[in-house]
Amino acid sequence: MSFETKNIFLPEITSDTVYRKDLEFDGSLPEDSPDVTRLIRVDARPSKPSVTAENGKLCVKSDVVFGILYESDFRSKPAYAQVKASFSQMTDISAPAGEYFPFANVRCAFLTCKLLGARRFVIRASMETAVSVITVCERTVTDARPDENTFFRTAEAEYRLPCRVFTEQRTFEGSAVAPKPVSGVIFTDGYCLSPETQAEEGLLNFKVPVTLKAFCEGEDGGFFAVPYSFEASLVCADPDIDPAQEFSSDAHMVSCFAESEADEYGETRVIRFRCEICVNAVSYEKTVETVADDAFCSDRITETSCTRADYHERAGELKHGFEFEKGYDTERTDIRGIIDMTVSFSVDSVEYGEGVLRIKGAYSAEYLAETDSGIIGGGFGDGYETSAALPKDEKAINVKVEPGDINCSVADGETVTLRGSAKISAELYSARSLTVLDSVAATGAAPESESGLTFYYPESSETSWDIAKRYRKDPAGIKNGNPDSFDPEGKLKPGVLFVTVK
Repeated sequence: MSFETKNIFLPEITSDTVYRKDLEFDGSLPEDSPDVTRLIRVDARPSKPSVTAENGKLCVKSDVVFGILYESDFRSKPAYAQVKASFSQMTDISAPAGEYFPFANVRCAFLTCKLLGARRFVIRASMETAVSVITVCERTVTDARPDENTFFRTAEAEYRLPCRVFTEQRTFEGSAVAPKPVSGVIFTDGYCLSPETQAEEGLLNFKVPVTLKAFCEGEDGGFFAVPYSFEASLVCADPDIDPAQEFSSDAHMVSCFAESEADEYGETRVIRFRCEICVNAVSYEKTVETVADDAFCSDRITETSCTRADYHERAGELKHGFEFEKGYDTERTDIRGIIDMTVSFSVDSVEYGEGVLRIKGAYSAEYLAETDSGIIGGGFGDGYETSAALPKDEKAINVKVEPGDINCSVADGETVTLRGSAKISAELYSARSLTVLDSVAATGAAPESESGLTFYYPESSETSWDIAKRYRKDPAGIKNGNPDSFDPEGKLKPGVLFVTVK
């Protein structure tokens, strides 16, 4: 006797795995850039990475734009140039056979630039890549289709499966007023934080906090940064968007640009910003699978084979904040003020224990300062450790740390003090396990069951299913024939001495 099978789909995760790779890039200034007399600062902006399968493993690829701020040979004025390099990181994560949804983040953990003359340079960087994957695993199980001679014990597994990625990209414009007249914008920097997402029928609304900064030269020869912050609103329209679904989303800045223009009084104090923001959202749809974990035939000898299927159920999102403060001695005495400060974070380890999630990492702060001898660049950093309550069966993936409010000050021309906050976000999953019926073999005819009424004295751990299987009777008939002996789940009620089997 053969039994039909069916395929069920279970979500599995690969937790955050961090990779580091050294990158060396030989470059030269663009033809329209002036020569270098002194290097001030170098920065790196990785693009949103793509994840593809190569040679059976997952590979992360990104374009890294390096920005070089330097003092030029044109009247010793600061200049800024950008060059692009390609970056790829092979992982040891096997490419899933079925559908998968990767989360990847690339950041620059270490960066230095060495000049090889007035127009050539070599950049050395240490790139850090964090990858986590949700895989939709397909599994073949016995299809529980009872008939008059075959009975299945079933259980329902309810979880949310990732099913689709929605993407929306839009350009935004805005303006800010500079504190004094501007002769030109040297470069523009910016970042965006994780979005708030709200779904309605056919629409997905994103609210993305965006911060832009224009590094400007004043008409008086001084230098300063003009900030501009706003909340970007993006809407993705698609008939498949359902408010009953859950969504995990991220945002990244594709490009940013700023230029100066005159205000109504003819002073060049308006900074016009333009940026391009892209958002992605993975939708999770509720799935209910009815799965058999045991079976028997009333008229045949039955052998079954079962295994445990482990999977992870989405348990929402983690949002957690912490504050930090750091003083740094620059070993100078002529710093007039901090023009610009950029802070980035790494996640080095995620540990679980006693209902607590512990996150350890480091932050790095890069600053531009005005001194008696001109603009200088510098940096410092420190480690951080924070924790949040988390049920013991949950795991966190796609852990990100983003800067919050950042403030800095200078004392005595040498000590830079950084005060700020950071926001941690992660996707949470609960570990689950399900017993599934792999196969059922019905061989020869079973001995005839006893006829008439039988009084069976069960063990306290036995259920209506166990008794029905022992006597090869309909499990529903056992429960209905003993209405005071079993609870709705088929477990024996306390104090029951015997049950009747007909």
